[in-house]
Amino acid sequence: MGELLRRGYDAQLADRNTAGYDLLVGRHRDTALAKVQVKTVRSQPWYVRQSQFEGDMLSQITIYVLLGNEDAQQPVRYFIARNSAMAGQMSTPRNWDTAAFMSLKALIPFEGRWDILDNQDTVQLRRPRVGSVKERCFDIYLRQGEKAATRLAVAQGIKLASVRRWIHDWSADKAPASSKMRCRRLPTGGAESHSPA
Repeated sequence: MGELLRRGYDAQLADRNTAGYDLLVGRHRDTALAKVQVKTVRSQPWYVRQSQFEGDMLSQITIYVLLGNEDAQQPVRYFIARNSAMAGQMSTPRNWDTAAFMSLKALIPFEGRWDILDNQDTVQLRRPRVGSVKERCFDIYLRQGEKAATRLAVAQGIKLASVRRWIHDWSADKAPASSKMRCRRLPTGGAESHSPA
C-alpha cells in the first residue's frame, strides 16, 4: 500500500470480511475506487486460485509483489495485470482442482505497469482486420477465453509467441464487461464477430 501512496494513488484496505480483493485504489479525481488483489512472495511463483481467472473476476486487477531475499539486496518488484491478461498463463499441477501457480516469466510484461490502474474504464478494443485469422482468434478470445483462442491460432499455423503478443494487447485493451457488443456473422467460416455498439 505504501508504494501506491508514494505513486499518488489513494488506497484503502478492504474490510476483513470482503472476498476477492485486498485494497480499494484510485486517484483523488476518480469517482470510484478499483478493487485490487495483492499477492506477495519472497520468491516466485505466486499461489493463485483458478476461479480468479474466470467470469466477473477477469476484469479485476492483481498486483503481484516480489520481495526477494530477506537481506533486501534487490529492490522490490511490482507486476500489475488484469486477471483477463493472465488467464491461461498459470501452471496447474495434476489433481489440483482449485489452485495453481503464476510464474515470474508470465508476469514479466506487466512489471511496473501502474498505468493499468489508471485505465479502468477508458480502454477500447482494437479490432483486427476483418476475415483474418487474428480476427477469428479475437472473437474466440472474447467469447471463450485465452486457451480457446490460442488453440485456434496454433492450429492455423500462427507462432505461439505471436499469439501471446496478440492476447497481451487484447487484454490490456479489453473493455469493461458492461460495454455493449454487437454480433455479426463473418462470411468465412461462420464465426461470430464482435464490435462496439
